[in-house]
Amino acid sequence: MHFNMNSSNTPSRALRLTLMFCFSTPAVFAIGQEEVETRKPLGKFEKLPEPLDNITGNVHDFEAGGLFTLTGVRFGAKGFGDDEALIWSLTTNKTVSCRHIVVHFNKLRNVRFFKSQQRIQEDDPPFVFQVYSTRLFFSESVAAGAANSVNLPPNDVFEVWIYLNRKAIGTLVNEKSNRTEFSQSLRDIGRDPKSRY
Repeated sequence: MHFNMNSSNTPSRALRLTLMFCFSTPAVFAIGQEEVETRKPLGKFEKLPEPLDNITGNVHDFEAGGLFTLTGVRFGAKGFGDDEALIWSLTTNKTVSCRHIVVHFNKLRNVRFFKSQQRIQEDDPPFVFQVYSTRLFFSESVAAGAANSVNLPPNDVFEVWIYLNRKAIGTLVNEKSNRTEFSQSLRDIGRDPKSRY
């Protein structure tokens, strides 16, 4: 479409603004009368490892607005009794105080697993059931560093984890849990009493 701006057929200012708006906004794709919503792909560690790979959650809240990067998740042993745990590794992106790490992860200490079940009326929101709950822990070295004003340099690695034994994993699988949520627990201010690090 071409307008000769010097002719007497020059469009009004309102029409020009409307045309500029139409050409600058992205197109809306529709099938029939329904808009197609493109979903953002899941982040690399948003899904838990097998056999809990049907469970997604807000694990990217661990990254604290770019202070840390999630670099891994695995099942392993933690604590004095080598208890079974689900462990996330994080790398610092810049110098950060251990106190900041403690404050940040205390806001995510309450860990709950849920399953959702569709209602008979599909337009209604699904039922949500809590299946299991536990705590998120960080190492004694981070807690000790917070008490002694220690900073972690860029590219340092630390771990956070939840204790999750085979029975708990079996419960999550059998109950078809599909969501985990890390949130603040008002009563929880401490560190992991079982940690040897």
